Amino acid sequence: MVGISQGAGATDAPISTDAPPLPAAQSPSRWSYDFETAYVFVDIQNPFWLLAGQRGLNNMKNPWHYRLDSYVFGGRYDLSKVGGWGFLRGQWQTSVGLVGADILHGPEHYYAGLVGGLRYIFVPGDGTWAPYIEFREAVGKTDASRVFYGQQDDTSFMYLFGFGMRYQPDRTWRISLGIVDQHMSDAYLTKYNYGFDSVGAIVAVEWR
Repeated sequence: MVGISQGAGATDAPISTDAPPLPAAQSPSRWSYDFETAYVFVDIQNPFWLLAGQRGLNNMKNPWHYRLDSYVFGGRYDLSKVGGWGFLRGQWQTSVGLVGADILHGPEHYYAGLVGGLRYIFVPGDGTWAPYIEFREAVGKTDASRVFYGQQDDTSFMYLFGFGMRYQPDRTWRISLGIVDQHMSDAYLTKYNYGFDSVGAIVAVEWR
């Protein structure tokens, strides 16, 4: 009989043919990052005048007819997963970021501040196309002119209230187009709270 010898370093331990377990798949991040630009140019009355206590002359269209180019860079966080009943199916997001504006028409010249808020996205079907509605508040600085119906304090508050449609071509990129009402005032930090509301278009590119 011919013997078969084991090589140097060989052992009698059985050799396992089982592959090591694969790591669990990571869930996608709830954070996304976006850049937005808006151009507002149509002067309107404050749509929340009842909440703001503005009546009569205090709620008239601002005679300066403000026009702004605005920019937002920030992040969004998914507060919930997609869920809900019927046409209300969707998810909540919160956002935080930096906002800046060039005041193209008006007695001031710029605005810069911090912005944050909530957005609800309606998700019908697979979510490739998804309508949204959003409200964000900002606090920041401007070069207050202190003229009649201009801003009366350098510390100013802004909100962006809008709605639109989001298109998601893949899992990484999203594009949104919407209509936004951009408001700015000093929230009664001074005797006269001369604010304005201007409406226009907003475009966003989002990366997850």
